[in-house]
Amino acid sequence: MRNHYLSLLPDGSVARTTMPPEASEEEETRLWNKTKAELGIGVFQIVDEGDLPYHLFGNGDPVHGSCLDPDCHDRYFRDALMGFAMVVDMPKARVIHMASARRARTALLAVADFEINLADDTGVGDVVKLRQARQVLRDMPVEFQIVIDAIDNPEDLKASWPVALPERV
Repeated sequence: MRNHYLSLLPDGSVARTTMPPEASEEEETRLWNKTKAELGIGVFQIVDEGDLPYHLFGNGDPVHGSCLDPDCHDRYFRDALMGFAMVVDMPKARVIHMASARRARTALLAVADFEINLADDTGVGDVVKLRQARQVLRDMPVEFQIVIDAIDNPEDLKASWPVALPERV
């Protein structure tokens, strides 16, 4: 099993550094000292791969990267993990989740703009309804932020999704 170095970064998040399995002890020490200097790491812990939470690795599925652990967050909130206990930092998780919703909304706004322009140019279609639908998309971040600010655990946060957007795949 390879050694993994878990490091507390200045912002409280955790970085995982994995050493190549073929690295000698001297090479591993040299690589680790270089990494510590580059990241400004002071506090770290050396752990075996088997002791790390599974959601740091996923199951190799390139699309979802999910695992079977019921406590796993499917790597979705990986960048929000804090401390050696790998607890999800909810403010960071909310930012990650909102960014995902915004990406989905951006694609729909492009379609809505195209449909409005087409209706304006051709006179075919209800421009008022199209503009109302686009406004719902524009209002989504403010309304969804209120919803996710009230959620206090990662499972419920991940399960929440704006009504204005299609279901996630």
